[in-house]
Amino acid sequence: MNMLDMRSELTHDYDGSMARDCFDTIVHDFIPLFQQFREKTGEFTELG
Repeated sequence: MNMLDMRSELTHDYDGSMARDCFDTIVHDFIPLFQQFREKTGEFTELG
């Protein structure tokens, strides 16, 4: 949910200041979660 909230807020970031603030969160929190998701889903698809 945090990612969707951040996305919604960033649509109203007209000068780019919020994007700079959110960059660390995206890189350090969200990308590792996507990588974990990919690994888990890969395990399930290999079982099938």
